[in-house]
Amino acid sequence: MLQPLSSRPHTIATIFDAGACESLRALLHQSPRTFDKPTSRWTLALAVESSFAQGLTPRLVSDETMRLALRRLGVTWKRAKHWITSPEPAYARKKNRRAQLIQRAMAQPTWALGLGDEVWWSRLAQPDQHCWTETDAKYKLQELTPPTNAPDPKALACYGLLVRPGPQQADQMWWRFVVGRPVRAVTIAFLAWSSAQLAAQGFTALCLIWDNASWHKSKFVKWIHGKRKVVEPDLVLPAHELADRVCEVFGCTHEPHLSIHQEVA
Repeated sequence: MLQPLSSRPHTIATIFDAGACESLRALLHQSPRTFDKPTSRWTLALAVESSFAQGLTPRLVSDETMRLALRRLGVTWKRAKHWITSPEPAYARKKNRRAQLIQRAMAQPTWALGLGDEVWWSRLAQPDQHCWTETDAKYKLQELTPPTNAPDPKALACYGLLVRPGPQQADQMWWRFVVGRPVRAVTIAFLAWSSAQLAAQGFTALCLIWDNASWHKSKFVKWIHGKRKVVEPDLVLPAHELADRVCEVFGCTHEPHLSIHQEVA
């Protein structure tokens, strides 16, 4: 007698392995607004879209696959809707250790505290925002189309570092854009450059706070506000002008772009 086959997804184990599940956990502990979504509450559809956008899945998966991936983390979606808005179980301990480290760094006169992050600045994708036209029609920014054979990349990657030298000195914001992707060698070059800048100011140590997510895109700074300030509704900015605007918004010098083969003094 023929029996109907199960309709459950059969690719969950290959798409969401142990590493991908932990990355999913880290993603969902952040607000959807971190990923330029218009809401602060996760849905299965948003979880699917963000997982694909952040490289956790090779394609858009079904809601049921996402639901089963959450079950592998030990939660159902009904429970997860509360769980993902609450800190992870070890969050309080991590936060306390971080606070102690910050306090120690600020107590050392030759130490500097750095809050680091990576971010991509798209020349085409528009940040989520709306405005009203003179005719009272709601206007939403749409993704732009690049000129034919445009030599500039569609997006620029960069490192951002907010440096707090001490209670008696003003914060410093440093930016370094990247030629290509921000791979490990370029990250090391950026940190070497940052250390050289601090050494020139007489500092001997940098206490760096940086996320450890696999895609390395913690939104430690709310980049969306900067993206809204540099955007042009109907103009594709050249790469150099986009970088100039970003540096102007954050009040920092537009340094030469980092690359794998670049030596940092």
